[in-house]
Amino acid sequence: MAKIPKEKVVRVIKAKRATGMTDKQIFDEFVRRKDGLGNNVRTLISRYEDNESPDAREEAARFFGLDITQVKGNSQQGSANKNATVLDKAKSYAASAKAGLANSTVGLFQLNDMVADGLGKGINKVFGTNIDTNALARTNAANDELNARADRSRLAANRTGGDWVKGGTEIAATLPLYMVGAGGATRTARAVEQGVRGAGVAALGRADNNEERLYKMGLGALGAGVGQLGGEVVGAGLSKVAGKAANVKTGKLKPKYQEVDNLGKKYNVPTSPGDLVGKGVLQNTESHLNRLPVVGNSKFMEGQAKATEKASKKVVKKLKDTMNATDFKAVAKIEKAANAGDPNAKRVLGVINNAGDDSDKVIQASLEVTKWRKKQIAKNLYSNVAKEVEKTGNDIVDVSNTRAALTKVLDEQNSSISPNKVVVREVSEMLENLDDVARPLTFKNIRELRSKLGNLADEYGNPTGKADNFASSVFSNARQAVTKDLDNFAATSGGKVKEAYNKADKFYAKAIANTDKSIESAIKTNKPDEIYDKFSKAGKGDNAQILVGSLDPKGRDALRLRMAEKAMDKAWHETSESFSPAKFAGEFERLSEPYSKIFTGEAKKEMDGFVKLMRHVERAGSFKMNPPTGVRATDIGIAATAIASPTTAATGAGIAFLAKTLLTTRAGKNLLLAASELPPTQKAAFDNIMKIATKLASSSGSKKGRDTAERVAGTRVSEQDSKSLQSF
Repeated sequence: MAKIPKEKVVRVIKAKRATGMTDKQIFDEFVRRKDGLGNNVRTLISRYEDNESPDAREEAARFFGLDITQVKGNSQQGSANKNATVLDKAKSYAASAKAGLANSTVGLFQLNDMVADGLGKGINKVFGTNIDTNALARTNAANDELNARADRSRLAANRTGGDWVKGGTEIAATLPLYMVGAGGATRTARAVEQGVRGAGVAALGRADNNEERLYKMGLGALGAGVGQLGGEVVGAGLSKVAGKAANVKTGKLKPKYQEVDNLGKKYNVPTSPGDLVGKGVLQNTESHLNRLPVVGNSKFMEGQAKATEKASKKVVKKLKDTMNATDFKAVAKIEKAANAGDPNAKRVLGVINNAGDDSDKVIQASLEVTKWRKKQIAKNLYSNVAKEVEKTGNDIVDVSNTRAALTKVLDEQNSSISPNKVVVREVSEMLENLDDVARPLTFKNIRELRSKLGNLADEYGNPTGKADNFASSVFSNARQAVTKDLDNFAATSGGKVKEAYNKADKFYAKAIANTDKSIESAIKTNKPDEIYDKFSKAGKGDNAQILVGSLDPKGRDALRLRMAEKAMDKAWHETSESFSPAKFAGEFERLSEPYSKIFTGEAKKEMDGFVKLMRHVERAGSFKMNPPTGVRATDIGIAATAIASPTTAATGAGIAFLAKTLLTTRAGKNLLLAASELPPTQKAAFDNIMKIATKLASSSGSKKGRDTAERVAGTRVSEQDSKSLQSF
């Protein structure tokens, strides 16, 4: 990682905190940054994930002095106390019960305070007095602090998840009002009576202004009346609240949700409302529901975990099939040259045949193929030079530089105690040929000498071949001497010879002689599995571009496959034998710059979609690695009611139908997604209706609970679905 002064990071954090940003907001912004700091943060997260850290982001944040720990179901930042005592728990239960009881009656105090503040303002206006008019503000602040204190005490007592004590107390305080039963002679009279109770209970709850309180009371009355009628119009009541946010009847989703939903269908990965939203109360609620008896959604999560693993394997297989279906470019020409006796072509063909379907070896073979092809182009260009030379009638080259270089090498080897036999043999033969009158020093012959020296340098420089670095270096240096003689010949020849030679030389210099050293190293390495890692590092998009530009189509296919294989390796947890969608997506996010160079066009569009899906269903991996144990509850109506009356809920299974229908059916998903789009006051009203429907479902037995669930979601649950809903 590039070094970034710690004091600079501290100053940035301090400045952002001063603007009111939370540590989590600051950290999230760091992760999204495109500079060195962003790269460091993403790399650090990846390292923690590689070490199987269950809280990689939290640990990375702590490294930068940020605390983003947020225990699920708790409004306060901070870690739970792992050394909590029995006394801590007792205090926490008391604080939660106190908050729950206060929440169930705070509305009454608010009403009194509103009246008192109103009278005080009137008196002050008429008589010019200074009577206190902030009673309502103090009550609200006190209620906020009471709830915050309850959450802090839960952290101190290591009580994670939803606050079932607070929720249970709040519901227990109001539930008797509904359970008395209405005594009206007609159904309408009973509904009205129960509706009045609903409005009264809603009035007791927290509201920040009269408009909100009236709205809650109206919905409370409607919900209670609906409950009295056995859920006959619950669906209609909910539709009035949520219908504007989504088209529940036709099954259409908002574009941002529809995209993820479509991706789930494309890859056969089931998605829940929380997955589609990707954050917030829906996702938190589902996470809590997974841990609850009866309401638990564990079978769905298990199925989703298996589906994500299967989908990722299919994605990797598709990339591999694409690679296997693509041929190396010019492989037919390479075979033809090899059959004609070209030693370099034979060597390259051997590398190709040895690659098989190993992505690392295919990448290396592709580099060889590209280099061979470039050499062939250069060879053709130099052949054009030879044709122009022939036209001049003067094709003899002054080889003084070549002769001097070869003579010097041979003299050094002859005087050495341990001469290199390969060098002595090859150089001796070349000097003999230079002095052989039967072998004229024509442009053609000298060009062939240069080609042979280049082939020898490659042959002995390849660790997978004869591997003699000294010999390779000698032949490479001698080749430069030959090139110098050819340059001089072209310069003195002038005219079209010089023009054709400059064209060939320019191509050779750009395409072959000045090839990036890292590519040459990759071609020669006997560890092809290290090539991908060397060129695909976080923040090194240029390196990846160099590699991509040196590959033929099959090599580029192999490179995309290798990136997906690496992500798959990172995502697989050997101990639990589970796949982590978060780690799979995280690998592509960490390598965002190389990724954008390796994957392009349709290939990137498709992988972008899959990565997005994996990020939205990342909870499937967490569920598989850390199966829920114990009982936790969410702080919304569905789970709170189940906890408040677990025996009734377990016996009737009505609550299960309601939860399952909302979370797993199309209509239920639409309804919850619609609710997530509502403004705060309407969300509170929606939650109020949901609590009424939930109470009805949990206290009316399986059949009535099922009827309620179907009406709430606006759908019918089949007999087969009914069985599966009861057998989790």
